[in-house]
Amino acid sequence: MFKNQNNIKSKNYINEENADEENVNDKDLNKKTTNKNDTNSKVKKFLKGLLKFVIILLVFCSTCIGVFYVSYNYILSKSDKDYERSFKSHISSINNLNNEIGNLADSGVFITAGEVQQNDKEQKYTSQAITKLSSIIDKLKNEQDAVKNLNPPNKFEKQQASLLTGLNNNYLLYKEILNVLKYPDIKSIETNEQNVKTYKNNCINNYVLISNSGTFSVYLPDSTTTFIYNFISYADVLSNNYKANKQTADATKNYIKSVDSILTKFGSINIEYKKDLQDIRDSNSFDYDDLVKTLETNTGTLNDLSNTLSSLIIPSNASGINSELIDTLSNYMSYLTHFENDVLSERYERKLASSPSPTSLPSPTVLPNPTGSASPTVLPSPTGSASTINYNDLYSTSNSKYNDFIQNYNTFVNDYADYKNKVQ
Repeated sequence: MFKNQNNIKSKNYINEENADEENVNDKDLNKKTTNKNDTNSKVKKFLKGLLKFVIILLVFCSTCIGVFYVSYNYILSKSDKDYERSFKSHISSINNLNNEIGNLADSGVFITAGEVQQNDKEQKYTSQAITKLSSIIDKLKNEQDAVKNLNPPNKFEKQQASLLTGLNNNYLLYKEILNVLKYPDIKSIETNEQNVKTYKNNCINNYVLISNSGTFSVYLPDSTTTFIYNFISYADVLSNNYKANKQTADATKNYIKSVDSILTKFGSINIEYKKDLQDIRDSNSFDYDDLVKTLETNTGTLNDLSNTLSSLIIPSNASGINSELIDTLSNYMSYLTHFENDVLSERYERKLASSPSPTSLPSPTVLPNPTGSASPTVLPSPTGSASTINYNDLYSTSNSKYNDFIQNYNTFVNDYADYKNKVQ
């Protein structure tokens, strides 16, 4: 029994120990559980705080982005409107300037019927047009410089580029017209006219690109294009006049060169023959052959000069002076022919007068009629001795022809000098 009691105590003790161990273990477990719960709670709290921070950060960032986006769009929108307002203002100024040019279309500055203006009234119109064009060209240049300084948004870059190109052609177009109005006799008139056509087309094409965008409208008014077409017609007249004047100037230059050459050669045959004739008389010689040969040679030379003159192209401004030269050469030809006839008559008369028997002399010489008629000129029959020959009567016709020549020649020389001074 006692043994059983000990066993029971021993069991109770063991049970108590086990209970104590279990209590310790429970306490440790509870402690661990508590610690774990505390850790989890801290983690959750941290995560919750982090999530809240992230959310706040995202909201803040979203708000900042939203504010930035709204502000950016506002700035862009304001910048676009400011640019558009400036761009439209320049376009309006350009259109107004082109309209002012159009007002010149009916001002009388150009004669579209095909005649270049020359009277005082038309010259006044031209002077007014030059003043107006000069002013508008300067203003267009200012507009061009101002548009270059604009900073276009991306969506307006093409429109600005087209405006600048069109405006440059617009500006150059008026400069070409102004140049011709100031200097209508310039040699480059055809080039100026072609440039005007090119600049007009380029200007219109670039302005159309802007107008087709639907936002802006820039153009050359109908009245301005009419003004340009009137100029082109006017330039055609100037060009034709220039060509005609140049052709006349070239023809005049060639004509003067040819006439000068003719006159130089003519000077070598326009000589005094009476001295040679008097030498023959003083020496009691009957040898007139050298003198006659000289007269025949000079007559041939004069005939060649007349043929050369007739083959020249006569400019319209030289018809009068050319007729004078023809008359002068013709008068000298008549003089030479009559003088040669008179020389032959003198030789015949002298030989007849010095001969003891007239029957031994040859028959009278027959010469061509200097007037060109069919009837020949027959030298007079012998009338007496040498002492009875009247030289004044014998040479009366040739002397008269020579006086006619001298009068015509002097008139021609003076008129020809005036003509050269006028056309050169």
